[in-house]
Amino acid sequence: MNRIFGAKAEVFIDYKGEINVLSEKLSKGLILPDFRVENREEPPYDLTGSCEALGFELGLNKSSV
Repeated sequence: MNRIFGAKAEVFIDYKGEINVLSEKLSKGLILPDFRVENREEPPYDLTGSCEALGFELGLNKSSV
């Protein structure tokens, strides 16, 4: 295979709760592995979540959109 194909998507979820709770709901509802939820290593040091499934990395970040 001479070409590499990739995919990228951004999804915005209007959720008023904590990232920890949202990550648990997504993991259970979409049958995903548990998200790793931890503080970022760089400013603003807020909580972020991530997990890998089917070769994709999924991330949860707080947004001001």
